[in-house]
Amino acid sequence: MSRIWIVLALLIGTSANAQLAYQPISVYPANLNPDAPFLILVEDSWIDGCGGSVALRVSPGIIEVEATLASPILGRVCTAVLVPFKRLINPRDLVGEDFEFADSVSVNYLVNNGNGPELRYTRQISFGAGTNPATRAQAGGWVTPELASSGLFIDQQGEILSAALFDYGDDNLGNWYYAAGPVNGNVFVGDMSAFGLIQCITQPCERAAPVSNGRINILLRGANEAIVEFSQIEFPGSVLQSGEDAVVYHRLDFTRSPGLPSDPLDGDLALPDLVGSWVGGMASADLGVDDFRTLRVSYAGFDNSHGVAGHRFDVFNGNATAGDPSFQIYCADLRPVDGNVGCSLQGYRFGSDQGSECTAEFRFADVGEERLRASAVCGGSALEFELYRR
Repeated sequence: MSRIWIVLALLIGTSANAQLAYQPISVYPANLNPDAPFLILVEDSWIDGCGGSVALRVSPGIIEVEATLASPILGRVCTAVLVPFKRLINPRDLVGEDFEFADSVSVNYLVNNGNGPELRYTRQISFGAGTNPATRAQAGGWVTPELASSGLFIDQQGEILSAALFDYGDDNLGNWYYAAGPVNGNVFVGDMSAFGLIQCITQPCERAAPVSNGRINILLRGANEAIVEFSQIEFPGSVLQSGEDAVVYHRLDFTRSPGLPSDPLDGDLALPDLVGSWVGGMASADLGVDDFRTLRVSYAGFDNSHGVAGHRFDVFNGNATAGDPSFQIYCADLRPVDGNVGCSLQGYRFGSDQGSECTAEFRFADVGEERLRASAVCGGSALEFELYRR
């Protein structure tokens, strides 16, 4: 009898862990304010290669997101391969800026694979008076391999971000769009203006004039990653389509340290360039302590000791470049194991007796050109691992 209970407990535990692991819906920013924009990120997979569509229903107390598998079409063959998709949804695109939500709202995710909608995930969100410090975006050109004919130029001054979209259609004509406004945490929602030639009736006249043309929704999920979806925008002659899947932009990388692998992992970001001189270490605002110091990072080469293709960086104190490193950073594509493509600290110790080993993990997209911040734990205390390039 005891064995049966053990098996049941294992099955229940496995089921609970699976439920916790499956989180197709996430809401940003961290603190929701009824007067500030917020975004819902949907990350899931279609069960076949024909894809589907995502619909949104909004009421004061309930937000429903329904993913519906595409109906079979005569002559079309759907593969049996799971196809991942992303949607970045702004509920106010449907109900307007002045719509009033309840203090607490249920966000439900339903999937319809042909047998009617089935509730797959639900979470509760609450609106309050909390604020969010503006995430700092890396200024410069941002591109995505999914849209080779377009790019974003992002600039930010304080809490104000501007985004200029340069898109070229199949008619070889350029389409320019521009948006500017405040960043709420890691969320930016801006009205886009299209720029193009106008017909002059009287002289003189302006060569071009802006015309309001929908909105752009941006989730700054990392220092080097922006998830973007366009809403109610017309892209004449373009591969861009408003209201389709969100696209992931990364900042253009113009230079890389010699000897560092540059090939991306399955179309994702390449191994981050951590080589060089930094100032950094562990810090805690609550504890009022840090161990910031000058650090020198060098690429130590390929490492498959964990059973997957990985890379290792040696980190030295001061300007040393040889000998025993102070600690190491291990980076790998761990998707076959847990879905992550990222890095972790190895052998980092913190504290007066250097007895507490610290753990910290960060994604490739978290590494900016001049800074890195990652949550860390040292001896049971929550800290942050930070690097600032010298």
